[in-house]
Amino acid sequence: MTTYSLVCDSCGRNFDAARPDAVTCGPTCRQRRYREGLAANVVKAATELLHRQTRTVIAFTSTDDDLERARLRRELDAIAAEAADRWPAAA
Repeated sequence: MTTYSLVCDSCGRNFDAARPDAVTCGPTCRQRRYREGLAANVVKAATELLHRQTRTVIAFTSTDDDLERARLRRELDAIAAEAADRWPAAA
C-alpha cells in the first residue's frame, strides 16, 4: 500500500495518508476545518446582508446627506470588524 506524506490543512503537522487528496491529519482537524468553514459562511452572509441594507439606505438618501452617509458607512465597518473579531476563522 502506498502512503503519501502530506501537511495537515488545519494544524500544519506532517502526516502520512493513504490517499493523495487527504487534507487533514485526523477527525479533530477535520471537524475544526468544517467549523471554520461554517463560521466563515456566517460572517460572509452577515456582511453581504449589511452591505445590501446600507446600499439601500444610502440610495434613498439625498445627495445633501453626506454626513449621514458617512455615519452609516462607519457603522457598517464597525459591525463588520466586530463580526471578524468574533469569528476570526472567516478573515
